[in-house]
Amino acid sequence: MVFIGFFGNIVGVLIASIYEPMPPASRLLEKSPEDAALYTDSYKAKSRSVQTRQSLIGLIVPFILMFFWILLLGAFV
Repeated sequence: MVFIGFFGNIVGVLIASIYEPMPPASRLLEKSPEDAALYTDSYKAKSRSVQTRQSLIGLIVPFILMFFWILLLGAFV
């Protein structure tokens, strides 16, 4: 997801915050429908949170690198 934020800019962050991956089917076996629904909702919310955080990190990294690049160039002028 850092890759999406790095190269996708704000659009990548938006996609990461909207996209909801489904949990593996093997984790839903032998669960009641209520438990499966609760697990699926929790899985989607947690994975969306992780995806958004990682893509934001990927969005911020180029700005940090650019800042240090400018500092480095300013030292040689």
